[in-house]
This record gives sequence, structure tokens and C-alpha cells, in this order.
Amino acid sequence: RVPDGTSGVVVTAVSPLSAVAAAPSDALLAKAVPAPQNAAAATDSMTAVATAVTTAPATALTATVATSLLVDDVIIAIDDHKVGDDYTVRLRGDELIQADFLITSKHPGTPTKFELLRHGVPLNLTATLGPLPAPVPRNHAFDCLPEYLIIGGLLFAPLSAPLVEAAADERGAIPAHIHDVYTAVARRPHGYRRAGQPPQTIVLLSVLADDVNHGYDSQGWRILKALNGRPVSTLAELYSAWRDIAGQRSGRDEIASEGAGRAMAEGAGRAMA
Repeated sequence: RVPDGTSGVVVTAVSPLSAVAAAPSDALLAKAVPAPQNAAAATDSMTAVATAVTTAPATALTATVATSLLVDDVIIAIDDHKVGDDYTVRLRGDELIQADFLITSKHPGTPTKFELLRHGVPLNLTATLGPLPAPVPRNHAFDCLPEYLIIGGLLFAPLSAPLVEAAADERGAIPAHIHDVYTAVARRPHGYRRAGQPPQTIVLLSVLADDVNHGYDSQGWRILKALNGRPVSTLAELYSAWRDIAGQRSGRDEIASEGAGRAMAEGAGRAMA
């Protein structure tokens, strides 16, 4: 509940990777407190939370109340600048600017102060913010070359923005099946990367002609999930898994990829990195 005459914006989602995200158990505990129906109930509700803090571990609800944003919190001020209903703040006189400016203009490591309303009760929160990690690499970094791995004619590479751009035609258009793979990884609810997402997304780009894959065909651009049932989340893990299989001299290797079932490669006795 927001008092009359108070402006602010409602928190609709909090990335689990954010500096102001509550631990999953803390968020569940906070949700266990029912939303109050009036100001008196709001005070009782927060008293119940405060009482729980005294009996729970110090890192439980304390973090939720004092250092975490929750869904349905209302941000009414950032660094003592009142936030409008359209997420703007006053810069000079009547000049308005997006409230993001108050955060992005800071030096790294500078804390940010938030004034909130939670169930109608004012709260203050201070946190040091930083950019969230991108869902896929945006570039190949400095002094680095793109990585790839060829096993039995199967060409694998980590998914990255430059890789997708390289697949575009002269007009900049990206084939639909490539776009679907990219968006499946890059697009998350509210644009956030999922917690626990693997450090890399390995993609089967194409099947090169080789004796061991004769008769098998693939459109390419399939997300690799496992090799012989062993989960794979990085190119290094894929190479390590193949080395283990090669050491056992397995006659058939099974590669599981998203959207393409399973492909079998006889022998797969050669790898190139």
C-alpha cells in the first residue's frame, strides 16, 4: 500500500544474481508473512518479521528485511532523490531523467541508498551495485581467439554474440533456427540471466563430412546437453569427456542435443581444438 501523494515504482522482479536479491529461503520466509490490509496490520506484519529475526539465524530474515529487494516493494527514493511514477528523478529544476542515471553515473564500489515501502512500511536499503553478467559473451575478449572443438566431424563452439552475428547474411538477417537458439539462452524473464546457468552454452554448429558420421545429417545450431549421458557445460568439459571415452575405446559415442534427439558417431577417434 502506498500513501496518497507518494510516488514511486513497483519492483516486479529481482534477478537472483543481483546484489539486492534475497536468498531463496529468505524470500520464502518473507512471503510467509501475509500482506496487510491496512496500516495497523502492516505494522503488525513487520513486527512479526522482526520477531522472527530474533529467533531465526542472523543471516535469514535479517538479510531479507535490511538488504534485499522483494517483489512488490515500492521504491520511492534513490540517494534521497524522489522517484516518480514513471521512474524519473529531477536533475536540474524541472528537468527529468531516468532514475538509472543515479546508479550508472557512480564510481565502481560506491553504495546506493534506496527508500522503500514494503506492505506500506518505510524501509531503507543500502547496497553496492554493479552490472549483471551477460547471458552470453558479448565479445571474444582481448588477445583471445574463438574456441572450437571438432569430434568425429562434429563442430562445437561456445555460443556468443559475435558467433550469432557471423551467421547473419549481408543484410544482417539471422536465420530463424539460429535466432531461436540464441533467444532460448539470452532471453530470460525481465532480461536477467538465470541463476545456476552454465558458464558456457555449447552449440553443435555443423556436421562436417567424415567417415564416422556418414549418413547422419544435422541442420546445425543445436545446444549440446550431454556426451554419453555425461552433462557438458563448457568446451573444456566436452573435450575431457571425449578423452575419457577415447581412453576406454568406446565403439559408439552418443551425443544429446536440445531439439535434435540423439546422434550416434561411430568411433569418433579424432578431435581437433
